[in-house]
Amino acid sequence: MKKLKEVCCLQTRRVKVLEISDCGGCFQELKQMIHFLDNLECLEILKVGVDPDKNSELVRANVMPLPRLSSKCTIQFI
Repeated sequence: MKKLKEVCCLQTRRVKVLEISDCGGCFQELKQMIHFLDNLECLEILKVGVDPDKNSELVRANVMPLPRLSSKCTIQFI
């Protein structure tokens, strides 16, 4: 039986700006952001919407050090 290599459909997309709204910083959200940052080679801006009353500093601390495929990618918190 052949082992199939998973190909991410995001690798074929030319996404330059991605906005994630209402991020609470849970594990699943961070896992999804890692997936986006690892696969969107043209990404220039990741906008992350955070509620200033809920874990915004924790979200910032967890998101900022994430590795990015695109060297042009900056992260903005909105």
